[in-house]
Amino acid sequence: MTLVQDIAKQESNDCRYNTLLLVKNKQNLKLLINFLDEKKEIDLCENMASKQKREKLFSQLFRSDDEETNWLRKLDLIITDQSYLTEYNQIFKQLKSSIQYFIPILLLGEKNDPWVYKNLGTLFDDVAIMPVAKKMLQNKINNMLQIRQAWKELKTLKNKYSLIFNNINDAVFILQYQQQKGVPLKFIEINDKMAEIMQASREQILTMQTSEIVQRFFSQVDLKEMKKEISNKEEAKFETEIKSFAEENIVVEINAQLTRLANNKCLLCVARDIREHKAQKEKLQYAFFHDHLTGLYNRRFFETEMERLDTERQLPLTIIMADINGLKIINDSYGHEKGDEMLKKAGNIIKEVVRSEDIVARIGGDEFGLILPETEEKKAGEICQRIEDQCSKSFQDELPISLGIGMSSKKSSEQDIYDVFDQADSNMQKDKLISSRSTKNRVVKGLLNTLGTKTAETEEHTIRMTKMALDLGSKLKLDKKELNNLILLASLHDVGKVVIPEEILNKPTKLNEEEWEIIQEHPERGYRIALATKEFAQVAEHILSHHEKWDGSGYPQGLEKDEIPLLSRIIAIIDAYDVMTNGRPYQEAKTQEEALEEIKACAGSQFDPKLADKFVELMNEGDL
Repeated sequence: MTLVQDIAKQESNDCRYNTLLLVKNKQNLKLLINFLDEKKEIDLCENMASKQKREKLFSQLFRSDDEETNWLRKLDLIITDQSYLTEYNQIFKQLKSSIQYFIPILLLGEKNDPWVYKNLGTLFDDVAIMPVAKKMLQNKINNMLQIRQAWKELKTLKNKYSLIFNNINDAVFILQYQQQKGVPLKFIEINDKMAEIMQASREQILTMQTSEIVQRFFSQVDLKEMKKEISNKEEAKFETEIKSFAEENIVVEINAQLTRLANNKCLLCVARDIREHKAQKEKLQYAFFHDHLTGLYNRRFFETEMERLDTERQLPLTIIMADINGLKIINDSYGHEKGDEMLKKAGNIIKEVVRSEDIVARIGGDEFGLILPETEEKKAGEICQRIEDQCSKSFQDELPISLGIGMSSKKSSEQDIYDVFDQADSNMQKDKLISSRSTKNRVVKGLLNTLGTKTAETEEHTIRMTKMALDLGSKLKLDKKELNNLILLASLHDVGKVVIPEEILNKPTKLNEEEWEIIQEHPERGYRIALATKEFAQVAEHILSHHEKWDGSGYPQGLEKDEIPLLSRIIAIIDAYDVMTNGRPYQEAKTQEEALEEIKACAGSQFDPKLADKFVELMNEGDL
């Protein structure tokens, strides 16, 4: 009979062993049971005599790696006699050859049989020739259980090692290393991350030849330098690119340490994928030395390069300073988004003109600096002229570019480079004073042209208003200065509408509340535009107030009566009359008589009553 007993529960503080007995000899079985009962740490099994049950039992052995479903994996010792060993020859052979299992098998032999010693180590681990002394049997069993315990501890350590080794976020690999020549020979071990990065199986990597290892991993590495570092410090750290099996280049940082494995010199290497880190570093480095808006260098880089290039070999060293004219008007009219476009456009003009060795930087809000190594003033002057020529091509654009430009050259080592910089800046300021006024005027006129393209009647509206302003101003006996300002106001009063979306300006139906709020912004925007230029600043206050009403219900300030500038009160009447008689997308045109009646009706509320009377009187006289 065969006794089979499984006790799954183990006491937490007690090392216990599960033993399977496959013994037909009743005397030997009784001897073993008595002996094992004395060893409290060894558990036996219940009776399982039939062959069918035994085969079912063994069939579970290789079916699952899960110890919860495969209790045979919990076995610590199998004691069998030769009859069972012969019957389960293939199972025991499979068990002994599997690296997944280690269950010691003790054979109870009946005699000194050559077959027994021939299969020692292949089918079983030790043999006890019966009858055997109790002490000897005890020693054999204890030895086998100690080996089993050592295997279990080793397996636990291996599982921990595998868990760490394969779950670390870096590629780890061990290379056989020929220290004399400093050449990696072959892979000994790799982790899962390594296979993932290389986009290959373990087998593909582990079977790589030396030449392919060098080509894929060390093609950019100075092997002599690596050998020198390893010889001196037993480790080397370097950045390189490894080529995956998908032919993708992966930037890595490798830390290689010299170690020994099975008495062979090896390199334990940890390779960290630094592509993202490197990209982030390059991005930060780029941001550190570049202007985020124009993509040009920034002031920090400009000053660093100015000092670096301040050498005898770079003389003459020329510095050019450039400042955008009219940027404030663009910012005040269109907003800073358009101003940013202007800055980028100016930066591109400069960048396209200069040479590859020249340094171009945005060093302030609307200032650019150029460093021209080994460049005489004549050559630098030609570069300045090319910049101005390129700018002049943009004068008809919505965003015309004009630059105040100044330069200065360092010709001898005695000159201080910052004095040269200050002189270039001073020369630029002088140039800006000359060109800035005409540029600002050009920008404002460009804004008016833009407004003319957004609303079909604007140009005609301005011409009609200018004529009426001249006639009414003359009737009111305005002096020449006021009359000129009134005519200028007729041209500029709606310049702030340049930033109003066309769909609002030309909307055929009544404006909603949000659209009306946008429309009401145009006097303030027009005020800021006019204020930016000396020529137009004199009518800025009138532009701001041309939608104020006599009773104080107007906008943007809610002024009333004489608080409203005179020219604003005049232009308000002329503007209203022209709008009524010529219509708008949302309003049909009125006759002259209807419009004049409306002016009369609104006198004292919307319009200055005296000015309204003068206007009606003028119209009835047929002077307009």
